[in-house]
Amino acid sequence: MAYDLFQSTFLMSWAANDIADASGSAQALTDLLSVALSGGTAPNGSSWPGFFANTRSQLVADDFNVSWGPRVCLAANQSSGYAANAMYVAYSPSLNTYVVAIAATNPDSVYDWIDEDGDVAPEYMAPFPVPVPFVRSAHLPPLPEVPHVSAATALGISNLMQMSSGSQSLLAYLQSRDPSGASLIFTGHSLAGALSPTLALQIWTALSAAGSPWQASQIKVLPTAGATPGNLGFAASFRERFPATPGGTQTPAYANWNVDHWNQADIVPYAWNLLGNTISANLDSTTYDSIYGVMEAPIGSPFNDAVAAAIVLATPGFYTRISDALAYPAFSVAAGYYQWTQNSDGSFAYPPVWTALPTYDLSNPITTADQLGLQFYAGHIDEYLSYFNVAPPPKMPKAAPSQG
Repeated sequence: MAYDLFQSTFLMSWAANDIADASGSAQALTDLLSVALSGGTAPNGSSWPGFFANTRSQLVADDFNVSWGPRVCLAANQSSGYAANAMYVAYSPSLNTYVVAIAATNPDSVYDWIDEDGDVAPEYMAPFPVPVPFVRSAHLPPLPEVPHVSAATALGISNLMQMSSGSQSLLAYLQSRDPSGASLIFTGHSLAGALSPTLALQIWTALSAAGSPWQASQIKVLPTAGATPGNLGFAASFRERFPATPGGTQTPAYANWNVDHWNQADIVPYAWNLLGNTISANLDSTTYDSIYGVMEAPIGSPFNDAVAAAIVLATPGFYTRISDALAYPAFSVAAGYYQWTQNSDGSFAYPPVWTALPTYDLSNPITTADQLGLQFYAGHIDEYLSYFNVAPPPKMPKAAPSQG
C-alpha cells in the first residue's frame, strides 16, 4: 500500500541525509548523494538502485525523481570534510508537486553542532529575511516583534540560498518553473526542521518581491524535530503566510502542514524556549525526572546544568515556536530504535530490527551515559519513523569493512 503525501514527503527528507558519515570534497559528496538518491555505483563497488527506485512503489506517486541538485556544501573554508548542508528537489509530474528536501544536522560535522545549531545568542540574531551571504555581527538584542532568526539558522539559510545546480540557485530554479496548479513543499528533520520553514518563508519573500506567479497558498512545510529558528516576530510572519490546520484537526496527527512535528522524548524541539520542561530535580536531588525518564544524580545533574546553560544562552531572544505548543502538542510513541546489520561486503541486511527500549523510572533509573545516549538517539531519530508509520528505506552500501 502506498504512503500518503505526508509520509512520502517525510521519507524524502530522510533521504537527504544518506551521506552524513561520508567525507570528501563538496563535489565528491554531491556525486555520492546523487548515487544515493538516483542510483549508480555504491562505495563498495556494487550497483545501487537509489532511494527513488527502492521506494517508488511505496511513495504517493511513482514518478518522483530528482529535478534540481542534489547539492552539498562543506564548512566555510574547507576543501574536504563532512557535509555541512545538503539539499535537493524532487518532482512528480502526475501530482505537479515539488519537494525541497534539506539534510539534518550531520552528527560528524563540528561546524553543524557549533555554528548551525548552537549559535543562538540574541546579540548575534539576524534580521529576517536573512541577508545573503550572511555575516555574523554583534548588536543589541532585537525587539521581540521585529522578525529575527538565530545566527545559526541564518548561516544555514545563507548556505542553502547560495547553492547552485546546473548554474541555477534554488530560487532561480523555482522562478523558471510554471507554477500553474503546482504544489511546493519544504521539508527537513532536526537542523532542517528549523531550516525548512525558514527557507520556505525566505524563498516566498524573494518570489513575491520578484513578482513571481507562485502564491503562498501553493507552498507547504513539513518540518520535524526542529529547534525554534527565530523570535516572536518571525513566528508571527511565518504563521501569517503559512497558516496551519487550526488546532491540529487533521488525522492522523502527522497530516498537518506548516507545523513542527515533535516527539515529547526529544530534547531538540524544546530548544530554544521550552528547555525548562525537559528535566527537574526531585526533592532529595538524588534523582531527576526528565523527558527520557528518571535519571540518577551523576547523569541527571550535569544534564540539568547543560539545560540551564542553554536557557541562559538563548535569553532574551524571545524564541517562539512556529506552531503553538498547546495546539500541536508533542507526540508520544513507544521508545525504540532500528538495529542495522552490515554484511561483509558493505551492504546492509534489510529490513533492520526494531528494538524496544526500557522504561526508566524510580525502580530502573538511567545510570550511564550510554543509556542516555541511546534514549537521545531513539527519541530524535527512529521514533519519528514510528510516528509517521513508515519503514526506514534500504541503506546504500558502504565500503566493505576492513578485515582483521
